[in-house]
Parts: sequence; C-alpha cells; structure tokens
Amino acid sequence: MEETLKQYLNEYYRGFTGFELEHIEDFTKCLKEYKKFNLEEYEISHLDKDMLFPPGDIKIGVRDARTTKGSNIYKDILMDIAIFTMKMGGENVKRILETILLENSQASTTTQNGVTADKEKGATTNKEEGATTDKEKEQTKLLSHYILFFYKDFKGFEEHHLDDFANAIRENSRVNLAEYESKYMERDLIFGPGKMGEGIINEKRRRGNDMIKDNLMDFTTFTIKMAADTTKKLLEIVFDTLQK
Repeated sequence: MEETLKQYLNEYYRGFTGFELEHIEDFTKCLKEYKKFNLEEYEISHLDKDMLFPPGDIKIGVRDARTTKGSNIYKDILMDIAIFTMKMGGENVKRILETILLENSQASTTTQNGVTADKEKGATTNKEEGATTDKEKEQTKLLSHYILFFYKDFKGFEEHHLDDFANAIRENSRVNLAEYESKYMERDLIFGPGKMGEGIINEKRRRGNDMIKDNLMDFTTFTIKMAADTTKKLLEIVFDTLQK
C-alpha cells in the first residue's frame, strides 16, 4: 500500500512543478507594494474551474470569519496564496481520483462490439454518443464527495496557522519549517520535514536575500505538504472503499 501511495503522492507533487518560478513573484509583488491581490482573476487565469467552490475562496471555514478582509494586506495575501495553493492541490487530487476511478471502472467492465457489459451487475447497456450514464453521474457524485473531504481538512487553517507566518514577515524572520511541520502533520512519504522538491521551489534562488519571498514560499510549502497529508488519508479511504 505504501508504494502505491508514494506513486500517487509523487503525481500530486508533480502538479506543483514550477510553482515558485510561476507564481510566488506575483504574490510577493503585491505584498511588497501593499496592494490587494485579485485572487478571483488569478484563479481563473491559472486553474481549471473548481467543481465545488467559486474562484477566490473555499467556503467551509478555511478563512477566519472573524477577520475582516482588507484590514491587513499581509494576512490577506498570505491567505490568498494559501487558498490558491489549496485549489491547485484540489485540481491535482481530482485528476488523480479520476484516474483511479476510471481504472477501477475499466477493471469491472468489458467492451465488445459497442456493448458495455457490467461484470458486477451482469447488465448490458448500449450507450448513445454524448449521453451521460448513471454510472458516470455516480462517479461525479463520488468525486465531489472526495474533493469536499479534501477541502474540509483545511477548516480553521487561517485561525491556526496564519499568524505564525505573518509575524515572521513582520519580524523579518522565518518559521522553523521542519519543526512546524512535525508539530502539525504526519511525516511526509516523499519529502523530509521542511523540504520541498527542486522542481517546485527555485533552487537557484539564494534564500535569505528576500525574506518576504522566503516566507511566502515557506507558507506555500507548508500548505502543499498539509494538503499532501490530507491526500494520503483520502487515498487510503478511496482504496479501502474500492476494495469492498
């Protein structure tokens, strides 16, 4: 099971390839200029449409409802990059789950002369081109259920984590990411505490020269790995369910 989980977690992480080079500067620029970041437009430009939530938010308590957006640009932009990272993670997980569900579906069916025979139900159906089958509807419903599980694991994220990284920016310091990860999540199957793949972070950039950018990437790394921890738990549930 662990090797299978590693295979899919590697695929999850590959979905973030180039993140620092392609995205961190956009958030850093707004933070340095103390300008509002238009997350809605940014999501539309860089991500597929989320199957559950509108651009710019995850409406299940990820943001702290007690916080008035716009009152603190530093916190707003930190949460914006966290939401964007979660949505990208959701996109990666959706793609993985679609693959798993498709493979499971193919394993339970055989196709001969345009007639699909369902081995489990012993039924045969001729599918008209463009038609949506009950099975496809059920898989979409199942996919939505799993993606909601993924997002729900971030409930309370702003309340529990934002200040630690916002304070580090204000104090021109950095969170000890290795210790922080060890406190809030299980050990990652792919990367050690505080570490992230070279294709995701820009290894050529020297750390310490730009503390704002460093902290944004630290916060992103924590978010990506927290999402990986959730993805691992979700995959275990999916595999257990499919085996029943």
